[in-house]
Amino acid sequence: MTTSSIAQRQKAAVATLDFNADCWTFGASPDIPTEGHDARSRYVEEFWLPVLGPTCIVILRHLADLLRRHSSFGISLKELPHHFGLGSGCGPNSVFGRSITRLVAFEMAELQGPSSVLVKTVVPWLSDAQVAHLHPWLRIQHRYW
Repeated sequence: MTTSSIAQRQKAAVATLDFNADCWTFGASPDIPTEGHDARSRYVEEFWLPVLGPTCIVILRHLADLLRRHSSFGISLKELPHHFGLGSGCGPNSVFGRSITRLVAFEMAELQGPSSVLVKTVVPWLSDAQVAHLHPWLRIQHRYW
């Protein structure tokens, strides 16, 4: 992913304040892998956590859980940060805004226009480059998965 495409995704992500969330399912696009791990799984907690960070993981898991129970739902980003103890800020420099931006940049979420977002409920394996950046102990653990 190029720096300019990440910047474009980030700009689009923070411009969206209210949206409808839908499940981003496998097979919907050739860019989406055909296998992976439930966003609420131990794999995500163990290996995606150091890549995305704790706030992104909590948000992703929460949205994935909601999407497992309801195939789509409406949500206000102005209220959602309160659910995670992140205050009321949802602007581009808020913790919540940066976390949503990061989820979009890492393709765990995708904006489908100004008021719709797709959220992965199943996430891919880490890439070789991402595994290479893990702590040596986690790299060893990852081999066993």
